[in-house]
Amino acid sequence: MKTKSKKSQNKKNILVLMFAMFITSGLFQNCTNKISVTDNLQNKSGLLSTDPAVPVDPGSPTPGSPFGPSRIDVATITDATARLNEHIDFILVASEISLLINDGLVITNNQSFGFTSGQLVVRNLQTRNVTYTPNVGFRGTDSGNVLVSDKYGNKINYKINISVENALKKYEPAVAIRAIGCIQCHAKIESNMITDFGFGDSFYFSKNMGSGWWKEGGIYGDHAQSLRTMELAEAISILVPKADLPRHVQDDTHLVTLADYVRSEVSLSEYENTQTAIVKEKDNVYIGAPTEQSIRQSFDFPVAARLKYYKEKPESLGLTGLVEQNGYFKNSNVLVCEGDLAIKGSLYLENLKVKSATGCRIYVIGSVFIFGSIEYVNETLETNLQITSTKAISMGLGLTKKNNLFCDPASRYATNPSGYNVSSLVNRFKTFWTAEGYATRLYADPIAFGQSVIDESKKIEADVGVFMDADCRSEGKNIGYRRLLLNAPQIQSRYEGNFSGVIIAEIAIMRLGDFKFKYDNVFKNVPVLPFVNQGEVLAISAD
Repeated sequence: MKTKSKKSQNKKNILVLMFAMFITSGLFQNCTNKISVTDNLQNKSGLLSTDPAVPVDPGSPTPGSPFGPSRIDVATITDATARLNEHIDFILVASEISLLINDGLVITNNQSFGFTSGQLVVRNLQTRNVTYTPNVGFRGTDSGNVLVSDKYGNKINYKINISVENALKKYEPAVAIRAIGCIQCHAKIESNMITDFGFGDSFYFSKNMGSGWWKEGGIYGDHAQSLRTMELAEAISILVPKADLPRHVQDDTHLVTLADYVRSEVSLSEYENTQTAIVKEKDNVYIGAPTEQSIRQSFDFPVAARLKYYKEKPESLGLTGLVEQNGYFKNSNVLVCEGDLAIKGSLYLENLKVKSATGCRIYVIGSVFIFGSIEYVNETLETNLQITSTKAISMGLGLTKKNNLFCDPASRYATNPSGYNVSSLVNRFKTFWTAEGYATRLYADPIAFGQSVIDESKKIEADVGVFMDADCRSEGKNIGYRRLLLNAPQIQSRYEGNFSGVIIAEIAIMRLGDFKFKYDNVFKNVPVLPFVNQGEVLAISAD
């Protein structure tokens, strides 16, 4: 029996030696090359398995091979989006699955996984099913990693990024606007767009205004077929809901869906890059703004209170540089703000300087009036300003005449004063833009809404002087903004400078020309309006 065992062992050793010689003979030279994931999956033995981005050292054992351990670290990134105070189940990306033998898998790092604002539980390591539960009230981005190894020493580091109530990080929009009809006219947009043309309401494609209004004057339609005039960056995405066109638009265009229409229009653009736009349908798209009730509820804001401020962290700076005066708030010196600020009353900002290492988020129950630049003091990687309003944000709107002369003789205010009024503020909010087609979800009567905004402006003007249009102000109309997020039912601007950030509104009328819209990457890494339910501001369901 001993002789037989020795012969058997010798035979086994010879086979192992022959196999080793076979590996090193050059017949497996393709192991040093990058092979496709499809090849990996088709190779059942696992001897040739490797990630296409990780070449194998020809002197090392093959990944997953039982002839010796192979310590291969592969970083695989998974991005997921969770809802506020709700857990999310998902599966870790498995593009490198063939690097691991699905036997004896273990997690080699500690169970906290590096997450600081929630908990991750691995429910099934073999199938890579995991559950993330954010801490109560947390909004923003949480990150961690799960390091997995098999019994042969192969390792994969799954890096996980969870965005809690932050649709911006996934879709990176420069603009998310329902009434896209006018803002798109000759617009230069360098990041993604989101719109729904008012889908779900009576003003969808201006269907309540008559058959031709959608392509003639409707801001919820395609005013003068302006989609064709946009100058887009190459291959940007335009996100729209899955929706059929109203019957009057179908009859005019012989198209059926909203996505069909957008694709058709951009394909007719004179700009080659615009023709490459990728139109994506989503099950649901919601673009809106918070209500007074939702702000009060989330801030635990008493009815009699005027201001409430929550620091980002216990060590964050306290609020300074904002004063209340006659029922409205205005900046005074440098605004120091690191966290979330809710105010009841109008907000007046002029040549604002902001000091905020982590970001300042202002929630306004009322209208916002902005004049001049916004600059950041001691800027950090996370410095940003976010302003949301329950009513309107006005930028550089006011009287277009100084010393009884129009500041821009070539403007429509000068050439057609009876039609445009001498005040761009009155023009935008009451006389010119107040047809029934300019309603929003929160304000169904455009004239009453516009008058209420003008009434707010008059209270401030009584203290600071008459609001002057950008054409008449000393800084001029070429004012750019960066690291800025604006959200309101209506946003109106008379400035021409570039905009780097995000605009989220039902109606947004901007002054175009050389104006460019671009998503600012700072909003990938900071909380976005964490004290309002994002379902009220921007919510996008799966494809």
